[in-house]
Amino acid sequence: MNMPRLTLTSPAKINLILNLLAPRDDGYHEVSFVMQTIALADTLTIEAAHPGSGIVFTCSDPTLSSSDNLVVQAFYRYFEAANQPEGDVRIHLEKRIPVQAGLGGGSSNAATALMGLQQFVEEPIPGQLVHQVAASLGSDVSFFLTGGTSLATGRGETITPLVFSHQLPPIPLLVVKPRHLGISTPKAFELLRAQGHYETVSVDPFLRGLPNFHNAESLDPYLHNDFEPIIFEQYPEVKAVADKLQELSVERPLLCGSGPTMAGFLRDPLLWQDYPNLPPAVVQAFPTDQFEVFLTHTATATNTSFLNSPVS
Repeated sequence: MNMPRLTLTSPAKINLILNLLAPRDDGYHEVSFVMQTIALADTLTIEAAHPGSGIVFTCSDPTLSSSDNLVVQAFYRYFEAANQPEGDVRIHLEKRIPVQAGLGGGSSNAATALMGLQQFVEEPIPGQLVHQVAASLGSDVSFFLTGGTSLATGRGETITPLVFSHQLPPIPLLVVKPRHLGISTPKAFELLRAQGHYETVSVDPFLRGLPNFHNAESLDPYLHNDFEPIIFEQYPEVKAVADKLQELSVERPLLCGSGPTMAGFLRDPLLWQDYPNLPPAVVQAFPTDQFEVFLTHTATATNTSFLNSPVS
């Protein structure tokens, strides 16, 4: 294995459209998502370890520094798929994306680990096999192999990256997560199934309009998340975040994944440019001891090597 020190960015995501369709026999749902990477990101560092060390994993969040972490599982499954002995690798994950937030941090970390291995093993495995490994790790992992703006179908693992001319440009947005609240995806699905119905929308108008989306106002009519009604009902503190965002020149706050994080595109980014961190009104609305708050923007696809690989 040829492994110099490598530092990789592992971005978060939001769902511009999140539709849940028919339940599947395997316990998942058929889905129709429009997913979008954002600039909020973790950092993954990979380097060669001493011979015989195996896979050594550390994380800035000690609660995530276990062999169950998806990063470690990604390494194991990659070497298994490659039919190679596990390499001696040291991995460090610097977390910035909140955990259990609906932002896909764990899935992104796993995909970033797979892409790092592809660059540095002596014999990279075929792209199609990388996608198979990604899908085995979780429904969102395949999306992060390309990032940018993509359509996800199946159980979320079948990804159609939208061509570069149809990628969203960088649009500023505010991301807010209540610090002491996490909502697991299985819990959100349990609540949704108990409710028994949800309002799905077609992704077709969004896809037709995508070349013309340049700001918050143009996106607003198309944003949708099937989880929102039940999450707002069961977690009023999430609904309170959405209400506060609407008071802060933020366009149509949108639930991220199954929550509890809310994101909103900035209606007038020029109002924010004089503040190196966050405007005082935001700090007042979302005290840092109660909320994690990020001023970020949408991020286009950067990993072109996987765009020509099968993604299902």
